[in-house]
Amino acid sequence: NLIYLVGTGYMAAEYLKVLKVLDVKYEVLGNTLSSSKLFEQENETVVNANGLSKLECLENNAMAIVAVNSEKLVDVCTELLGSGVKRILLEKPGGLSFSTLERLNKLQDIKKANVFVGYNRRYYSSVLEAEKVIQQDGGLLSCSFDFTEWSDQVSNLGKTKEVYNTWLIGNSSHVIDLGFHFTGLPEEISSFYSGTLPWHPASSTFSGAGVSQRGILFNYTANRDSAGRWGVELHTKKRKL
Repeated sequence: NLIYLVGTGYMAAEYLKVLKVLDVKYEVLGNTLSSSKLFEQENETVVNANGLSKLECLENNAMAIVAVNSEKLVDVCTELLGSGVKRILLEKPGGLSFSTLERLNKLQDIKKANVFVGYNRRYYSSVLEAEKVIQQDGGLLSCSFDFTEWSDQVSNLGKTKEVYNTWLIGNSSHVIDLGFHFTGLPEEISSFYSGTLPWHPASSTFSGAGVSQRGILFNYTANRDSAGRWGVELHTKKRKL
């Protein structure tokens, strides 16, 4: 089956590497001539610069990978669902608000399609190995995770105000998703925040704790005003991973 790769940015290039290794049939769809030409040169592939909306028709049983800017994810996915595509891999976070994701979820059900949001860290070899070790040790007792961002680098990315204001959803959610992948979703949670940053005036520091639906204790922290990086610590009776 054909896979449409929608987008010509950094993430699209990363997905293209995988498609080439898998040796599957694909077509890259760009939105502008300039970005499409640059993508062709940098990745040695052909790009259809007409964009999704100008395609005369989509191939039957085609699948799609959506790797466009965060602000456009929902719109592109909606268009693909409307065109009859039944299997879509949507780059995280899928959408920048709960309401847009809720609408997309309802449309997915109406179209009898499957949309997967690309929280790929769940499938890292290190994560799969950790799951085996946890099972061998009799289960997970507690989890701590840190989603600190490198603020100086983030502030220089030139993103829109909307993307910066929802940075936790758009980027930090990778490690948050991984933490709750191990523990299960929260049953009870207490959350706190403080501080401010030029690119994120609402807050700069986060902390919280709770218990998951599986009865596993968890806590988290993040300080965009200090040093550090993403991390997840997992505690069993025998070891800390």
